[in-house]
Amino acid sequence: MSPMRPSTAKIALDGDGGNSPFVTALVRHIATPGIEINELFRLVRGDVLAATGRKQEPFVYGSLPGEVFYFAAPVMRLFCGQTSNCLT
Repeated sequence: MSPMRPSTAKIALDGDGGNSPFVTALVRHIATPGIEINELFRLVRGDVLAATGRKQEPFVYGSLPGEVFYFAAPVMRLFCGQTSNCLT
């Protein structure tokens, strides 16, 4: 798999900071709990498009596994209603 390389016949921009727009967006989202890999790539794509004024459009080439995959697992949250019993 080649995640998020620029679309065919396009170049990858370096950006203004220490990292490229792609790396900046990936670092921003990859450790967020509960973001599944497909959603991660969509978020990174949107950030890169915004950061480059739509000049760089990332694509994912390859196939993802059929099962759900997280870099950072979802966080379990407790729900406590008006009773003293909490549900997970």
